[in-house]
Amino acid sequence: AAGIPDFRGPDGLWTRHPGAEKMATISYYMEDADIRRAAWRRRVQLFGSSPQPTAGHRALVDFEQRGSLIGLATQNVDGLHHLAGSDPSLVHEVHGTLRVAHCTTCRTEWPIDELLDRVRAGDDDPSCTECGGIVKPSVVFFGEMLPRGALEASMAAASQCDVLLAVGTTLGVSPINNRSEEHTSELQSHSFISYSV
Repeated sequence: AAGIPDFRGPDGLWTRHPGAEKMATISYYMEDADIRRAAWRRRVQLFGSSPQPTAGHRALVDFEQRGSLIGLATQNVDGLHHLAGSDPSLVHEVHGTLRVAHCTTCRTEWPIDELLDRVRAGDDDPSCTECGGIVKPSVVFFGEMLPRGALEASMAAASQCDVLLAVGTTLGVSPINNRSEEHTSELQSHSFISYSV
């Protein structure tokens, strides 16, 4: 609905172009400059489409403004929850974010727009301006660990809620789909929304 194609659906990026999954696999990305260049071109195309929050994103902001939301776990990396007006402290991006990029060597960070501007200007594999290292978006690639803070915050909110909504996801990806007595035994009077479109 936001105009962002999925990955595994019938018209998904990886369904139509199976080799594209390499652009999201850390070992291939780090070892192959051609894959990095293709990934940066793909990001320029994605950001050129200017995806916007949907009614679903805005409905979650309404829940928050009514005091009914204690956390929002998302597997999405598009930043649309932030753009819709969600409180950043409540948004737990368990697969990272495309809004920021970082150097894989020295960890220097930049807004993704700065890197995309470099690509548009002809730098097809932008490297770190501090140390020359490889730069990647701050999303979790295959072969990388999930951000511990976002995962722990998601599980903590899930353990405190009365209602957990899973929207737009099959909950088929571990560990965000995990359930344990530790995370489900203590319910309090709040709502927690898990949202992934």
